[in-house]
Amino acid sequence: MKSHLLLNGLFQKATNTPGIKYCLSIYPNGVNDENRGKAFVYLHLDFGNVKKIETECNFKIDSANFSKKRYYIFEKPLGHGLFIDETKSLFDPEKKYFVDGKLTLKVRGMCKYETNDSEVIIEEQKWEGNELGDGLWEKDDYKDFTISVDRKNIKVHKNILGTRSNVFHAMFESKMKKSIKNKVEIKDFSFEIVETALKLIYNCNFIISLSIEDMMKLLQFFDKYNIQSLKNKI
Repeated sequence: MKSHLLLNGLFQKATNTPGIKYCLSIYPNGVNDENRGKAFVYLHLDFGNVKKIETECNFKIDSANFSKKRYYIFEKPLGHGLFIDETKSLFDPEKKYFVDGKLTLKVRGMCKYETNDSEVIIEEQKWEGNELGDGLWEKDDYKDFTISVDRKNIKVHKNILGTRSNVFHAMFESKMKKSIKNKVEIKDFSFEIVETALKLIYNCNFIISLSIEDMMKLLQFFDKYNIQSLKNKI
């Protein structure tokens, strides 16, 4: 087994950073002949407009009671690896790295990056919600409306949005063409802002990094859709 398994097939945008993208990959049988028989996970960064990136990351596989924290410095686009376990142990059912055929790896951390202008620190923020909100957000069952942002779609429940916002409620009740099609496009906010706003509407548990500018955008979103309780929360 010499190939690696991409957890994200494409580079994903790192939230609220100037063009930084990331990708995770697992090498279940080593990266080269020297470490064959050992499993590694690699964090890859695409720098965008950044010169240097310092990261402090916590890698967790809860089912296997695996948790390691690492500090990496990226000075050029390359990957930094972390040893997980021996290959035979990775696929040993008793080790519980895989549950129901799936390995769930969680990576959380902080980025400190330097641009041509100044050094900026992005830190995690934890938003407290509840299990009901998480369940409704994660499952697409009974979702009956689609919000399109930046050519990406987010499925939602009209009942939840309509209950929290009289603006959404009026949209759903109207005979407008966009309501009949059960889809609306939002053009004045980015995908990240809309997704974050919707998670707050659903009262989800999640961790994200927000700049002051992003917080202002969220305030504008909740003001536009008249959700006073979330304006107060922001």
